[in-house]
Amino acid sequence: MDPFEIINMLPLLDDFGKDIDNWIQEFSEIMEMYEIISPRRIFTFIKECVNEDVKYILEEYKINYGKYPTFDGIQKIIEEYLNITQNDKFNILLSLKIKNNERIKLFNYRVRIKYNLLDENYKKTF
Repeated sequence: MDPFEIINMLPLLDDFGKDIDNWIQEFSEIMEMYEIISPRRIFTFIKECVNEDVKYILEEYKINYGKYPTFDGIQKIIEEYLNITQNDKFNILLSLKIKNNERIKLFNYRVRIKYNLLDENYKKTF
């Protein structure tokens, strides 16, 4: 397994705007595909996907807590740093559109995933 091949496949955080949920999902799928399970290796690859300021806060977490953050931890750290709110996630859900040649089942699945990540108050609104 060539690390440079993996790096070229990694999703860049900047390409996803405020849709951290989708970004972390794509990243974790690539890690799974290449059977990368070591927290240290995952952390190394995640730093390839983000800007310097986000790298810094992730490194800061590792130093302060003496361990590598999990996928959920990484997501929470980045969402907090970028001030991504439930309202942002709700707007992402509302803006979802069916892609060309996408089956309705798959589109509904994407909507359900986003919906399940919302707070209860936003679920009631949807």
